[in-house]
Amino acid sequence: MNREPEPDRFREETGPARWSARWWFARFAFSFLVLAAVAGYEGYRAHERGYASRANLLFVAAAAGVALGFTAIRMRHRP
Repeated sequence: MNREPEPDRFREETGPARWSARWWFARFAFSFLVLAAVAGYEGYRAHERGYASRANLLFVAAAAGVALGFTAIRMRHRP
């Protein structure tokens, strides 16, 4: 009566293969968005202090983080 659970029983049939680069990229989706928010906030603070070049660099980093985050979310939820 006692059967051992199947090894891939809880693995989703769709999405990237486990431990692949696509799988890791999808796992970091929320982290990209959090880092983008932090970069945007720091850019705002740098702009208030008058460091225009630093603020612009941080805003570019924030935009890249948002783009990576949404791409990773799409990859995570892609069938």
